[in-house]
Amino acid sequence: MDCKWLEDFLALSQHGNYSQAAAQRHITQPALSRRIKALEEVLGVPLFDRTTTPVTLTRYGERFEPYARHVLSTLTEARHELSAMTPATDNTLVMVSLHTLSVNILPDMINYLRQSEPQLNFTVNASIQGIDNHFNALINRQIDMLVTYDLPSSQPGLEIAGGLKTFTMAV
Repeated sequence: MDCKWLEDFLALSQHGNYSQAAAQRHITQPALSRRIKALEEVLGVPLFDRTTTPVTLTRYGERFEPYARHVLSTLTEARHELSAMTPATDNTLVMVSLHTLSVNILPDMINYLRQSEPQLNFTVNASIQGIDNHFNALINRQIDMLVTYDLPSSQPGLEIAGGLKTFTMAV
């Protein structure tokens, strides 16, 4: 089973629409449909009722949803913990980003950073986990950098510094 299937499942569960979920996941609607079908085949049960608009979870899907969230959360936590075990002397910048940003923005940002800081190595964890989890990882020094659209309204221990260099790119 591919972890991307779990992310696909959660996106479709959230949107109730294949096209919107596929757009969020940056894949085609037929690809999303195939991946959802593959997940259902692995599990041996239908997860979605496709006869309704919007698409809704079956009783199996409702039961499976917390497990999917838990698996992805545990995997993200394991990645953060393993990243934190990396010695600080290896010049690795551990970054977490929403999946959409990691696909669309981070490659150019990393290329830019590599030009100005060639000694840096990068570890990028793409995630669909909640923004609060990401900020907690940043505050707890499990990650070095968070790339996000949102800022928390109030996050104890987090200081948003002004006057930083910005990375600008046309989107």
